[in-house]
Amino acid sequence: MMNKAVFRRVSELRPLKTQLLVIRDGRPVNPFLLEISRGCGWGCRFCMLGWHQRPRLDLRASYLEEAIDSAVEHGFNSIYVIGSDASSSRLIKDLLHTSAEKGLKVSLPSIRADHIDAELIELALESGENMLTLAPETGSPRMKVLINKMIDNDEVIKVAEEMRQAGMRHLKLYFMVGLPREEDEDIESSAILARKVKSLIDTKVTLSIFVPKPGTPFEEEPLAPEIDIRRRISAFKKLFGGRVNAMHYGRAYLQTLLSVGDFRIAKLLTKAYRLPYNRGAYRELAKRLSIDVDSIVYGQRETPWWDLIETGIKREYVLEERRRAFQWRTTPSCDEYCTGCMRECWLYREKGCS
Repeated sequence: MMNKAVFRRVSELRPLKTQLLVIRDGRPVNPFLLEISRGCGWGCRFCMLGWHQRPRLDLRASYLEEAIDSAVEHGFNSIYVIGSDASSSRLIKDLLHTSAEKGLKVSLPSIRADHIDAELIELALESGENMLTLAPETGSPRMKVLINKMIDNDEVIKVAEEMRQAGMRHLKLYFMVGLPREEDEDIESSAILARKVKSLIDTKVTLSIFVPKPGTPFEEEPLAPEIDIRRRISAFKKLFGGRVNAMHYGRAYLQTLLSVGDFRIAKLLTKAYRLPYNRGAYRELAKRLSIDVDSIVYGQRETPWWDLIETGIKREYVLEERRRAFQWRTTPSCDEYCTGCMRECWLYREKGCS
């Protein structure tokens, strides 16, 4: 029987109250880092963090007050909020309100459009935030179902309208390209959504290329061909007509190789660390080592990590989520319904998970 590395979760989230403050010309230049939630229970099928950090764990209210007081005591003038699903935390508005009262500026991470209301926008403005970041990922209804991220386009547009009315100036949107089963029409839907938002408020878009991640329902999916990605990015830019920061395809290629590569990649990495981090250098080295990296990135692959790493998530559940994705079916979040995804969910044990 093979020994496994066990992924252990903390049972309580505590803030790091003592942090290094950097002073330049008599002024603090770095923010106080405050993690108000860890993990996510929404189950977006492309997201590694959402599958390895389930369910979401929130900071206690008493710890939040202590952390903010510590930031003030140590001379910080700003807070950077950490949390992949920070807007689901009940503390998000308390954080903004208390920080504003104590003269601290707050920078928020990406938050869900369906969790934003006029009150949150006003609180963000009071705490010095002039921009919000949303990650709809796609404007296509069919892709929303596939990735299990059901945020209606109208919610995104509503946020842009409320931001404009409140006097907030900038909005950043994150979209993905190259998702499984994606078609050109899906990218057009995303660009049209972004264009509608841009008509309401200054908007910048970041386009990320889908990279399969181990332990997720899409772990066996290939990286989309470069010719398709380039065509879709070009189409998005043309239809959107605004500022777009698109991920470089070579970077996505390397991320896929490192993310889902098998044991052969260990041999590659012992030599590749001396090379420039680019696709050409890695492929040339792989060729000398007789490793077919294209077959790993684009072909069918094995998933040996399931035999080596225990994440606490049932493999059969991940496979079922993959089937549900390609049957165009969604799955509710942990906050709505317990699907029994974990071998033992200590956080929801009282609710019947096991």
